[in-house]
Amino acid sequence: MDATVQVALTGAVAGVVAALVNGVIAPRINWGIERRREELRYRKDHIHAWRQLVVDLAEHYKSLPDSAAEAKEHPLKFLNRSTAFLSLRKRLTPTAERELSSDSYEHICDVLADEIARIEKEWRLL
Repeated sequence: MDATVQVALTGAVAGVVAALVNGVIAPRINWGIERRREELRYRKDHIHAWRQLVVDLAEHYKSLPDSAAEAKEHPLKFLNRSTAFLSLRKRLTPTAERELSSDSYEHICDVLADEIARIEKEWRLL
């Protein structure tokens, strides 16, 4: 085969490979990177919302006077009004789920904080 034809074929093949990389492979890699970035943001936002929920629960019960102890609603009622809790609840361990029946908001805050930390480690956010 003539050297000129070999150079032309090599250039044509290189052009096809470059077009394939630019047109198919690079966008797929970029999509994967963007998907991972969105997943990380989603997870961080959930962790933040769940931690804020625990803070809100503690502040709600600390703000009530001790004389109103009988009038206090169960902490689970307070939590069930939150969309953040609904997204957290499906990720709780069965043991943590059982411990939510406690009447002590401090205990429930501790259980939720432990579960949030477990999920954060599971998601490799630490």
